[in-house]
Amino acid sequence: KQIIDLLLMRPHECWDNTDYYEYVNMLDADQKSPLCLAAKNNNIDADRDKWLVPGGKSLTEQLLYASDDEGNTPLHLACEQGNLPVCKELVTGMKKDESDLGYLEVVDFKDRTPLHECALLGNMALLQILLPSGLNKSTAKQILDRVRDSDGKTPLHLACAEGKLEMVQQLIGTFGVSINTRAEKSDTPFFSACEQGHLDVVNFLLKQPGIDTTVRNSKGLNALDTAIINHQEPVVRRLLECENWRRLMENAHYGEGDDYDVPSTPMRELIIFMPDIAYEVIENKLTKVIGGEGQAIHQSTYDYSFFDDQYSIQDWTYGK
Repeated sequence: KQIIDLLLMRPHECWDNTDYYEYVNMLDADQKSPLCLAAKNNNIDADRDKWLVPGGKSLTEQLLYASDDEGNTPLHLACEQGNLPVCKELVTGMKKDESDLGYLEVVDFKDRTPLHECALLGNMALLQILLPSGLNKSTAKQILDRVRDSDGKTPLHLACAEGKLEMVQQLIGTFGVSINTRAEKSDTPFFSACEQGHLDVVNFLLKQPGIDTTVRNSKGLNALDTAIINHQEPVVRRLLECENWRRLMENAHYGEGDDYDVPSTPMRELIIFMPDIAYEVIENKLTKVIGGEGQAIHQSTYDYSFFDDQYSIQDWTYGK
């Protein structure tokens, strides 16, 4: 912090004006400016007057928007550190006026914005700084749906993948972000939550009007497939409790590499990865018993559609 003070508060004690402008823009080996370094190391004063460049508004803006070799601006780094007072001052410094929301869309080398960092951390206080209560909710929704990282993921995708339930609730409940939005590989936020096994997030999303639980990604996997493959047993059980469990089971995709011509379905995956649940599905969902032992009528009917599936694979693969 003393270095920042010297650079930005008392330049006349160190060098003349020419050298001063050169030094405040000096970058280290990682292309970090003094302000980026201070923000990254959480070593920066929240008093903005201490790092505003005297008589140099354009230079101040240059410092605020300067990025390191990973594309991080001081705001990205301060968000990552969770330094709320500094984040607030950086936002204030980056805004030309109250309508200027450019600070929300500055990106790092992964095309992630401060909103992405906020969603990853699940930092609710930081969200209020980035999207203050006075901001028009429709404008906020448009930005939250528009900003996407290099994988095409929105802040909601990341919040769901990290299991940040309160953040997910806020993004959907307060700002009304799109719940079925697709990333570059067609993953939805719901898909991400199932893949990572965040049951509380999955339960919340299942209650949302219009949620599409059967959407498939670019590999042909749906939410049930990815939950099984990633050994997320609680999520698998929850999905099989859904009214549309049969639709989830009626899916097929082909492998990669040496298995490119081998079809796979949720039932086949259950048998391989979760045989106990496969048995429960057979007993509770695919077996119909009429009457009982010792009664005049006792009949068991078995649904073989998920076993004798060779004629259904093609339809399931193309979502028919």
